[in-house]
Amino acid sequence: MNSERIEEILSKNGIEQSKELSLALEKILKAYSKDRQHVDNVRQEIQRQDHQDLRRQGIR
Repeated sequence: MNSERIEEILSKNGIEQSKELSLALEKILKAYSKDRQHVDNVRQEIQRQDHQDLRRQGIR
């Protein structure tokens, strides 16, 4: 989400316009998105490895 969209949302909710706040929120959201994506990738890899282990054991 870019800072302009964040400013629009803040304005609609009666929060005083602040370019610095919008830019900070943009950075936070980007960092969260990257962290979340990394966690999802690790989770998927663990599930893939678990599935392979089960297949090796003849369970699946």
